[in-house]
Amino acid sequence: MISLLSKHWGKILFAALLAYVLIGLPYTTSDLAPVTAQPGVETARTFGFPFTARETLEILKPAVTGNKVDILQSQYHATNVALNIVVAILVSLALSSLANHYLTPFFQRLTSPKYFYHTTGRWLPYLWVLVVLLMAYGLFAGLYLSPKDYQQGDSFRIIFIHVPSAWMSMFIYIIMAQAAFVSMVWRLKMADVVLISSAPIGATFAFLALVTGSLWGKPMWGTWWIWDARLTSELILLFLYLGIIGLYSANDDRRNASRAVAVLTLVGVVNIPIIHYSVEWWSTLHQGSTITKLDTPSIDLAMLIPLLVMALAFKFYYVALVIVRSRTELLLRENNTRWVENLLEPSS
Repeated sequence: MISLLSKHWGKILFAALLAYVLIGLPYTTSDLAPVTAQPGVETARTFGFPFTARETLEILKPAVTGNKVDILQSQYHATNVALNIVVAILVSLALSSLANHYLTPFFQRLTSPKYFYHTTGRWLPYLWVLVVLLMAYGLFAGLYLSPKDYQQGDSFRIIFIHVPSAWMSMFIYIIMAQAAFVSMVWRLKMADVVLISSAPIGATFAFLALVTGSLWGKPMWGTWWIWDARLTSELILLFLYLGIIGLYSANDDRRNASRAVAVLTLVGVVNIPIIHYSVEWWSTLHQGSTITKLDTPSIDLAMLIPLLVMALAFKFYYVALVIVRSRTELLLRENNTRWVENLLEPSS
C-alpha cells in the first residue's frame, strides 16, 4: 500500500485537487447571508482562488469593532484563505509530480541535437498557423474594434506593437540568461544554440520597441527621444544584444565564443529589473505599469484583450523563429556527424 502511494502520489494529489474543484467550488457564503449580509457587501464569494493579494491582506486584518457579524465574517474569510493556501500547495505538488513523470524526460530528450531537430521540425507548421491567426485577430481588434483613447485618440494604437515588443525584448533576454546559466553549469550544447539563436530576435524586438516608442513619444511628449530612465535602459538592452551577437561572430572557435557570450549574458541580466522598475525608482516621462500590477489593469477590456493577444502572438512568433534559427545552427555545428550526413544525402 505504501509503495503504491509513493509511486502514484502525484496522480492522487491531482485527483484530490480535481475533487476539490468539482465539490468545493460550488459552495458559497449564501448560507451565511442572514448574519453577514450588509449593504454594499458581497456575500456570495466562492471557494477556490477568490481573493487578490490586496483583498487577502485586508481579510487578515483583525476585526476591531468586536461586532459578532465582523467576527463571523473574519473567521469565514480566514478559513477560506487557509483553504486557498492548501490548494496552492496541492497544485504545486501535483504539477511537480507531473513535471517529473512527463515533462522532465521530454526535455531531457530535447537536449539531443538530433531529437531536437526532428521533433521541432514537426511543430513549425502549427506554430506558424497559430502566429498568423493570433496576429491577425490582435491587429484587427486593436486597430479597428478597440475604441479611441479619450486623451490620445487613435495615436495610442501603436501600443499593440510597442508594448509586446518591449515585453519580448526583456522576455527573450531572460530566456538567454537561463540558457547561459545552463551552458555554464551543465555544458549542454542545446543551451548554447538557443542562446545565440535568440540574440538577433531579441535585438529586433528591442529595436522595434525603441522605434515605436519614439513614434509614439513625438505626439505625446513633443520629442522623438529623451534620455528617460526607461528609454535609456532599453537602449542599453539593445547594445547588450548587439554585443552578444558581435562577440560570438568575432570568435571562430564556437566553444570559446559560447562561453564568452554566456558570461556577457549573465552580467547583462542585471539590466532587466532596471528596465522594469525604472518608472518606479526614478521620475520619468514614461507612464507607470498599466497591466502588471496588484490592482486591476488600468486599461479598458476592449484594449486589453487585443494587447494580450498580440503579446501571445509575439511569443509564439519567437518560439517558431528560434526553432528555425536553432535548427540551422545545429546543422552548422553538427555537419560532421552521421545524422546530419544522412539528412543531407539525397534520397534515392
